[in-house]
Amino acid sequence: MINGIVTDFESIKVSLPMGVFDSVKEINYDATKEVEVVTNTKGIPMGVARKAYEGSMDFTVLQDDADKIFSAAGGKGLFAMSSIPILVAFAPEGSPITKHELMVRITKYEPDIKKDDAVYAKFSGKQTAVMKVNGKPLYSA
Repeated sequence: MINGIVTDFESIKVSLPMGVFDSVKEINYDATKEVEVVTNTKGIPMGVARKAYEGSMDFTVLQDDADKIFSAAGGKGLFAMSSIPILVAFAPEGSPITKHELMVRITKYEPDIKKDDAVYAKFSGKQTAVMKVNGKPLYSA
């Protein structure tokens, strides 16, 4: 499942520096760049001010793949890890491949989620760079 849409897993690849994860049960991510309307002292709109880019991500994998992430974290631990690049590539039937590139700093770990008689682990985090879709950033300063 990608962002709540059920997709045939054969058409999805999730790559991290630790390898291609084929046990991804679910992956969700978003990106926003809000604007705020700026008004004068009389409340008349004068323009917009752009806020900071924000993005989040979470993914659920089998415990075996979760162990690969912990191994890559080394002695300092999961939350001391620098941002990791994550590539999500998928192609709905009859469509060209779409690639989403993210840099994510893991900020939350939820162990032992049991689904379908398997042990899963959920990781959540914040994007630390602007997401790219097919090589093009969603936002450029």
